[in-house]
Amino acid sequence: LSGSDDIIMASPAKTPLKATPAPTTASPRSTLSAKASVMASDDLLLGVLRHCDMATAINCRAVNRQWRRVVGETGMEPLEAGKKGEEIDRGVQSQKLLETTLERTKNIYTAEHCAFIGTHLSRQESVNEEMRQTL
Repeated sequence: LSGSDDIIMASPAKTPLKATPAPTTASPRSTLSAKASVMASDDLLLGVLRHCDMATAINCRAVNRQWRRVVGETGMEPLEAGKKGEEIDRGVQSQKLLETTLERTKNIYTAEHCAFIGTHLSRQESVNEEMRQTL
């Protein structure tokens, strides 16, 4: 899309949003490093849009531009902005803990374990009856 008269529809039911003109040169880069803020990377957005159909890509582009405008107007920053060494380290540790927990969960709930649970639950009535007789 190019030109100042382009209109992007966010959804068929909503009113059209006025698109900002496409830049003629490379987009300005954020002063934050890519590690500090993934959202500042235009390459990431372009990589995602490459795998979308045209309608989805247009909607993503409109939402991303609107998000950046709103964030800029309110003076908000990405979550990582303004964080110091210890806070960033704590965030990295929390992320690693989350990934470790997810990996453990995948290792526990294997297909064999899920089949065992299914078999156990299908026998639940007979197990309950045995317990009633025992008690």
